[in-house]
Amino acid sequence: MAEITTAMVKELREATGAGILETRNALKEAEGDFDRAVQLLRERGLAKAAKKADRTANQGIIMSELEHHGHVGAMLELNCETDFVARNDQFQSLASSLVKLAVESGADSADALLDKSLEGRTVKSLLTDSVATIGENIQLRRVARFEAAEHGFITSYIHMGGRIGVLLEISGANEDLAHDIALQIAAASPRFVHSDEVPADVTEAERSIYRTQMAEDKKPDHIKERIVQGKVDKFLDEIVLLRQPFIKDPNKTIQQLLKETGGAVTVRRFARFELGA
Repeated sequence: MAEITTAMVKELREATGAGILETRNALKEAEGDFDRAVQLLRERGLAKAAKKADRTANQGIIMSELEHHGHVGAMLELNCETDFVARNDQFQSLASSLVKLAVESGADSADALLDKSLEGRTVKSLLTDSVATIGENIQLRRVARFEAAEHGFITSYIHMGGRIGVLLEISGANEDLAHDIALQIAAASPRFVHSDEVPADVTEAERSIYRTQMAEDKKPDHIKERIVQGKVDKFLDEIVLLRQPFIKDPNKTIQQLLKETGGAVTVRRFARFELGA
């Protein structure tokens, strides 16, 4: 079994909000497996939040670019080591050049963009040279690029000086409503547009955790299943955009907000980047 170190306990505490003893015991039971330890803490109701184990502490910027009257848009995350470099004009100019290249070249992933040519050399080579001139490690972490379908358009929203970014394809909406939806995505961090996009294994994993939490409860099984389903529904309300309460009016959901337009608005897809997350 892997040795349970103080650093491992600290990381698990930060990820779940559980106490020192609980996190150490969970790690021991999970034989050092971080994800399994998180699941154990959640099953026991001790985890206040389940965060990804692969969160990074990278600095940098998220930047977007729209062209062709909003028909095409791209967004990227470019990482560096310090916030000082992230605010550097040279670094920001590099990010701007790269996101414009993503729009123009059709590159819709970091790997695709790294192979594109800019200023007579590949982006990969350009980043290598930038490391030498800027003095920090620089990495292109991710790229999203959308082309709008007929009657739709692309919009974007960059929050907190480039720490959160949203790229959104929507149809049937005016610019104000599209902006509100982008704000919603930035603030509430949904993972899917519709409930039917949620993979069955994601829902079942949550259901299994809630059933484990209820295992020792003395309520009848049909009551416990009703409680479990309620928890699953609440989970879906958090991760599905159309089920979320509207941040400007929590008394209505995003689905209800769109229906008020006469049903003509369709959120087709979105990408949400959060720096280092």
